[in-house]
Amino acid sequence: MDKGELYAAVTRYTRKPTLTDIYDTWLTETQQRIGTQCRLPEQEQRAKVFAAGKYIALPNDFIEARKLDYEGWPLQYRTPEQAQALEKCIEPSGGPGYYSLYDGELQLIPAQPDDSTALLDMIYFARELPLTEDSTTTRVLTKYPYLYLYGMMIEANIFLENDTGLQRYMSLFGNMVAELNDRAARARYSGSTLQMVAR
Repeated sequence: MDKGELYAAVTRYTRKPTLTDIYDTWLTETQQRIGTQCRLPEQEQRAKVFAAGKYIALPNDFIEARKLDYEGWPLQYRTPEQAQALEKCIEPSGGPGYYSLYDGELQLIPAQPDDSTALLDMIYFARELPLTEDSTTTRVLTKYPYLYLYGMMIEANIFLENDTGLQRYMSLFGNMVAELNDRAARARYSGSTLQMVAR
């Protein structure tokens, strides 16, 4: 499914062909809803950056980190408060063993030399790009068109002040999100045994 097909489906479901001028707003809200609630393989992106300094800017489409490796070693997440305490007791030499997230940046613990050329391999969940005339679909829309349709219908029923329709599509959307997230989690960890890595 692409943007045009999605909009046509919304018109069929709402039976309100005069509302097409606000579909773009409903689409934006739907993409934000999907980005907030879904954690699917189709949302994953990979980036490699130099592990230099204390703070590294996160990608513009960053939602949530899934896996970070420093030169092949997995980094462990710590809250900003834990990171602050770690900095006071951890040896400043050697590669980072931990990371934290603060104010749109990734913090390495311990901090690395500013001229470091070591690579940080980041797998993260990304916001989907807005749909345009030139870019009419996304990986999530292509694979799970009803996720987008249900999300658009939530916005339509909010606009139309239709409580019955709103509850119906909130339920359909929520059930689909739960099922897809559960399926993704099982596929991600099936057949693998979590192990503690000594450094």
